[in-house]
Amino acid sequence: MRPREHRHLVRIKARMLHNRAWTDILIRNVSSRGMLLHHPKPPSRGNYVEVRRFSQVIIARVVWSRGGDFGVRSQDIIDIEALKSRRDISPTEYNKKHGDADRRVLPREAFRTTDEKVAFSRLLGRAGQFFCLLFFGAAAAIFIADTVRAVLLRPLAEISSHL
Repeated sequence: MRPREHRHLVRIKARMLHNRAWTDILIRNVSSRGMLLHHPKPPSRGNYVEVRRFSQVIIARVVWSRGGDFGVRSQDIIDIEALKSRRDISPTEYNKKHGDADRRVLPREAFRTTDEKVAFSRLLGRAGQFFCLLFFGAAAAIFIADTVRAVLLRPLAEISSHL
């Protein structure tokens, strides 16, 4: 069995997004892949949360919950020094320290929450449906107008030929 990774004892206030709501939390300890968080109503095991401190974003899954404490495992390596720091670290400064793997240099769209992505997809779908209906409606109107014109021109052509 692998030895447990060293935990850094901290008391850091942060924000957590869970169930479409932001709430204040307290980070009690942190390692490179997980954190011990405190909140009076912790999310249940298996839920995903987004933890933010300054511009640092940590996406994690709740692996256990007991009382007001719960443990999360992050999907990416946590920059412990940046998390403990009282100032925000620029993407350039982070890249000098850790290479070009910084998520903060990605476009803003990369940080949309799942709900925001779903809402944007629905908006695109509705816009696509609207323009398809508009196109097919215009095509049907042109077809009907041409058919009515042809039907009405036939008797007029016969009348003109008899005169």
